[in-house]
Amino acid sequence: RSSDLDDAARVQARIARALETGEAFGDCYRVRGADGRWRHVEARGKVSFGADGKAEWLPGVALDVTAQKDAEAGLRHSEARFRRLAESNVLGIVQYRFDGALIESNDAFLDILRMTRADFERGLSWRALTPPEWHEADERGWDQLRTVGVMEPYEKEYLRSDGSRAAVYLGAANVDGSADEGIAYVLDISGIR
Repeated sequence: RSSDLDDAARVQARIARALETGEAFGDCYRVRGADGRWRHVEARGKVSFGADGKAEWLPGVALDVTAQKDAEAGLRHSEARFRRLAESNVLGIVQYRFDGALIESNDAFLDILRMTRADFERGLSWRALTPPEWHEADERGWDQLRTVGVMEPYEKEYLRSDGSRAAVYLGAANVDGSADEGIAYVLDISGIR
């Protein structure tokens, strides 16, 4: 993170350039409020020149964008945590569409199915991996996803690429309120069942 002096020097240089060239001014910088807290400001302006060609003033707008910057930082942190979970291979993670297509997965999901990345990328259907006796349980889960956006976790089985079955504990949620896509976690419970 740059210091307040870095912000001040950068902003002063951009204002000087705008006054010199007539270019529009725009920057996002930090200021310390009277309460001692740092605030993020987004500023935009355009130099107004007098009849003599000299800069007279720099009208513009300055907005406090601290809440937006805090939300962006929170989102980056949340995405990094999710990425660490997906890459940890503790849980199988798979992104799906409601038509049954599986879009993306981590390696743990592929390991559960004893499948290669190349096999996955040829196209898989959630339903094709499910033995027929589990279709009713899946339909109840899909109904929950459609109506409330989350699926109550339940046990089921998947068909592995070698013909064996994997007992799993499965839960899912729609992505960003989407009615078309979601993320599921899959825990292999074959060894404890």
